[in-house]
Amino acid sequence: MLATGAQLKLENDVRKAIRKIDFAALMPHYAASILINLLAITIPLAALLIYDRVLPTSGLSTLGMIIFGVAILIAMDSVLRFARMVILTQSGARYDHVLRHQVLKVILSRRHFDGNMLHLSQLTSALSAIRTVREYRFLRLQAVVDLPFGLAFLVMIAVIGGWLAIIPATICLIFAVCGLALALLTEQSFRTLNTADRARNTFSERVYDNLWAIKIQAAELPMIGRFLKLQAGRSSAVRSQVFASLITRDSYSIFSQVLIGSVIVVSALSVLNGNLTFGGLAACTLLSGRALEPLQTAFQLIIQSRQVRAAEAEILQVASAASARETLVHTSVDELWRTPPSIQMRRGMTPSLPSVNTEFRGVDLDIASGETVTITGDRGQGKTTLARIIMGLVPASGEVRIGDVVLGPATADIIRANTTYICREPDLPPGRIIDVLADGDEDNFADVRYLSHLLGLDELIKRLPNGYDTQLSASSAVVPSGALQQIALIRGIARKRKLLILDDATLLLDAGAELRLAQILKMLKGEATIIMLTDRAALSALADRRLDMADFALVADERKRA
Repeated sequence: MLATGAQLKLENDVRKAIRKIDFAALMPHYAASILINLLAITIPLAALLIYDRVLPTSGLSTLGMIIFGVAILIAMDSVLRFARMVILTQSGARYDHVLRHQVLKVILSRRHFDGNMLHLSQLTSALSAIRTVREYRFLRLQAVVDLPFGLAFLVMIAVIGGWLAIIPATICLIFAVCGLALALLTEQSFRTLNTADRARNTFSERVYDNLWAIKIQAAELPMIGRFLKLQAGRSSAVRSQVFASLITRDSYSIFSQVLIGSVIVVSALSVLNGNLTFGGLAACTLLSGRALEPLQTAFQLIIQSRQVRAAEAEILQVASAASARETLVHTSVDELWRTPPSIQMRRGMTPSLPSVNTEFRGVDLDIASGETVTITGDRGQGKTTLARIIMGLVPASGEVRIGDVVLGPATADIIRANTTYICREPDLPPGRIIDVLADGDEDNFADVRYLSHLLGLDELIKRLPNGYDTQLSASSAVVPSGALQQIALIRGIARKRKLLILDDATLLLDAGAELRLAQILKMLKGEATIIMLTDRAALSALADRRLDMADFALVADERKRA
């Protein structure tokens, strides 16, 4: 499927978010880094003055002034490092926020989301990869400041110690070559661990999703054996990753000690030969220790540059524009239909999503404005799929027109925003019952209480310990399932939208509640276009027309009401 301009824009937004850094916010960071490196130069120079100028003349007052100055420089260095850390933390948090927002926006903009296209492990892995990308981007900015000063440290060693600068320069070059080799090793272990993690997580998700089928087939032991093999592969990958990380961490310490030790030995020989002063020895030792720090930044940058490719690939895989996207808008529900919309499905609607398990083909449908229609049929005939096609949740060939709006990527989001769809399984947000009923709008509290009274829910809620202030949550068992379905119905009806779809929404209601719901829907006739997917007689009696899904096709009922 070719990506449209809107689809490509979403993917490009993610690419831009990956690469976008707020340089203005990081200007204090650059300033702090430059000052920190300048201070790293002044302290060796202070050591040079102390050994070569102060100590030979026994100038205690001068020594005190220099020590006081060095103490101030060290304090300034600490403050600057802390300020730089604060700036990086704030900028990094903003970077993570923006990029995660873009990734989630791309996920939610999929027009026809199929769980088989994207496993949860892929999404969590992509969100985790954002940290790797952020660290690399900020480390690269740090390297821009540090590397020139690394060269400046070597130049100063050459100025003070002459040919002595060859030693740190040579060791730094060897360190760079070893760093590149270690980067390749780290990248390979990183990729292997990621592959092992994805394999294990994908297997775990599929086992969890098909747990009942596994129990029925008595396949528990083979599944456990398969999981143990995947876990063993991941453990091996973890060992390799830890080994590569330890080598990477210790290599800097080893090279740093070798560098400083070599400079001390050679500069000591130069002192004995009279080619270098004691102050020059101290200054060259301090400068050589700092010369390797910018190279460590470059070393980490090389390592992460190998990892960031895989991390960016994971993010962009989730944000791929290969599937159709919708334009997400935030529009008032009053902006689309002011009167109940008519519905036309033309050109023989046929689902085109592979995961949709239905055989119905060539469905045409006409529903007049304000009409109440029931669609009956045996389970598995495609009633729910038909409702989801109307809302743009299932792709289908043909054309769907609701009112004067044609369903498409640019209109599906706002069509759903103006449609109330209530299914057989209530899906309610957490919160107080009154807030859930009214969607958090205090102006609707009186309306939802009145609807609760009409549906018979009011008495049940008042018997709860906290009444309408009772908290609903995914783990709460305080409210029975039938009452939860009533809450979902009242929540949907109270929105007063002009298109109402009930998909077996009375399955959990008792006969009395169902009759009371029928009375409420009777009051809504003509105020909204109502589609009821149900076989219940109490609701079917309200219909202006009844259709039947038989042999995967819509058939008009002969008992069409006048």
